Amino acid sequence: MSQSINPTPKPRDQWNEDEIFDGRPKTDEIEILFFVPGLPPVAITIPNTLRAMQRLIGGTITCFQTGISGTIGVCHDEGLLLGFPPCRFIEKTGALIFGAFFIAGDGVNMHSLTPEQSAETVRVLGPLLTLAQVHEALRREEETLKMIEEWNQNAD
Repeated sequence: MSQSINPTPKPRDQWNEDEIFDGRPKTDEIEILFFVPGLPPVAITIPNTLRAMQRLIGGTITCFQTGISGTIGVCHDEGLLLGFPPCRFIEKTGALIFGAFFIAGDGVNMHSLTPEQSAETVRVLGPLLTLAQVHEALRREEETLKMIEEWNQNAD
């Protein structure tokens, strides 16, 4: 039986520090899928803290859309600049993720992936990066740069 989610946040004076707005209790640990370049994803449990997330990724973090309902990706915010190897291509958003990253449940706070979210994430992001995906990411980047150049020319 699925737990119903309250779409309306409680008033600030009724906040319970152990709850997040979507009605799920805030947990001390979360179950995630961890991705490393060249390897299949691994399901692991980590402390639900910023420090633990930064340790896992190896530095400061940023979030990205995965294109998978109810999930969020977390990667190193300077992975490309630091020369991390490409890891996965996010087809729905056109993003190429460099270095290790993880996928968690998305809400006001991150939470554990459901079994359905884990299965969908492995199906969509589990396969290793291909050369064709790298070419597609570069093609999309080229198109974006052309659009920006045209916009700048028209603005002048």
